[in-house]
Amino acid sequence: MIQFFLKPSIINQNNWDIAYQRIHSILSNFPTKIIRMESYNGYSPELDKKHFDLFVDKGTDNEHLSFWGDWMSYTGQTTVRFYKNWEKQLEKEATGKEIDESKSVTWVPPSPYFNDGSLPTANGIIPLRYEYIDSEGAHYACVLMAIGTMLENLYNDNAFMTVWYHSEEMAHAVVNWLEAHFGESFNLPMFFDRKRLLNSFINDYENKKDIACRMADLYRNQHKRNMEFALENIGYKPTFDFYTEVLADTGFGTFGFSDVLMPWIAVTKDIERTLDLILASKQLLLKDKENEYNLEQADKYDLKQILKEFLNDYILWTPLQREQLEHFYTNQSALETGEEDLMGVMKRMMGYRVDICPIYCTENELFESFMYKEPKNGEAFKSIIENWLIKNKDAYKNLKEKLNQILDNHEVNKDDEPKQEVNELESLIDNYVANFKASEQYFVKKAIIVNPNYIRLDEAIAELKSKVVQIANKEEYEDYAQQVRDLSKERNIAYIRSRIKEIGYCVNPKFEDWLEAINDNTILFHLHFLMALKLYERPAHFTRFQLLWDKDKWQNWE
Repeated sequence: MIQFFLKPSIINQNNWDIAYQRIHSILSNFPTKIIRMESYNGYSPELDKKHFDLFVDKGTDNEHLSFWGDWMSYTGQTTVRFYKNWEKQLEKEATGKEIDESKSVTWVPPSPYFNDGSLPTANGIIPLRYEYIDSEGAHYACVLMAIGTMLENLYNDNAFMTVWYHSEEMAHAVVNWLEAHFGESFNLPMFFDRKRLLNSFINDYENKKDIACRMADLYRNQHKRNMEFALENIGYKPTFDFYTEVLADTGFGTFGFSDVLMPWIAVTKDIERTLDLILASKQLLLKDKENEYNLEQADKYDLKQILKEFLNDYILWTPLQREQLEHFYTNQSALETGEEDLMGVMKRMMGYRVDICPIYCTENELFESFMYKEPKNGEAFKSIIENWLIKNKDAYKNLKEKLNQILDNHEVNKDDEPKQEVNELESLIDNYVANFKASEQYFVKKAIIVNPNYIRLDEAIAELKSKVVQIANKEEYEDYAQQVRDLSKERNIAYIRSRIKEIGYCVNPKFEDWLEAINDNTILFHLHFLMALKLYERPAHFTRFQLLWDKDKWQNWE
């Protein structure tokens, strides 16, 4: 997901002309060949034959650049448009408005933090009707990032791009390509340069707590990284005050509570400061005596329960002992990134994830920290720790023995496995990528890994044609095959055409002429079955598209 925020109080037609020319230059020269698809199902009655022409209505008041994906990876998502006329860009593609012209584009008014999946916002307009560009799974995210980076640099940070699901590695590759292409230096996108991003709006907030909130809104779920950054660059008190509010809003004892608490422990390395955060959150809930829900939540706050959780999360195990736990599925990755895939979430909910408290304490340190905060519960704290130690007296020894047995068996099985041969496809990809400029290789390799049939096309087409023939000759499809043979040329062509529209393929400009010129029903028969196939992989779709693209590939069906 990518968003572009622009400041209309800074941008005018003159400097937009420069941006428009540069966007065209990026789209035209990107190594994976950017394409548009305007005739996907339901958009137009015509088959798409203009996929290489990125201009729409060139030379008119409606002129704009349109693109959907790229040729090499054969992936795409949302169609993105940039209009030559700045006013038309605002009218056709922009949503929202500039909140305050005197503030930076990265600023937004102070507001409570809600980790509810809502979109990040900024002091500017978004040049896309749907408020963000859905680029998940689409290789053209690279070119979108290149456009956003170019705009930020062109407008001296009066443009701002937010980027979800894409890596800093990609951002560096984009900067390298832009510098090679334009022959000038470029800054990283602000989203990947947190200090520069912070400096862009740090003076626009009176309360420093709001600055920590702004960073957390932009980098959702990255609690550990956000806390580290805020403590170092904003200060302890505003960071503490902000995360007190976040913790109070998540609900004691929930997964969300742990998702905030564990990163705080990991960053501060201090149990007492962690207990301070918990107790401050409780006091915050008690502050509003009229809010019954908050009062009910505050009643749930119990340091005895927190102590039990810390113990169950191996707080008394030394770092050396904890290394044994890393053989299981743990919370370490989620702690660093704030994200878990669906399988990870399911494992966590079913209790299969091993959560490890990110700090080690001795028995006395742990007791004294809790005793200091709530002396009245000293006996209870002592009893909880002693009971856990008795119950888990042999836990590490048993784990060690079990793991040693598993690892020994693994080593035996590993020795029995035949050595893997060198992956021919990897070698093929590396050899192909080596033909491109250094600044282009990252993007080309990324695309070919997604769609390897791009570089093994003849072999892939032969396999697909063989599959079509086998299916057409199967006994179970005998009746259907006869019906296809009995269809008129016009009916067969109509079916082939409608399936191309349904699937969303673009075609050779001469494709329909080729169909009309066919005099051999055998070709139409096999093309019909080719289009009827249900394909579930991108490389297979690309292969079918390429088979349709070149009528010379139909020859052995004549």
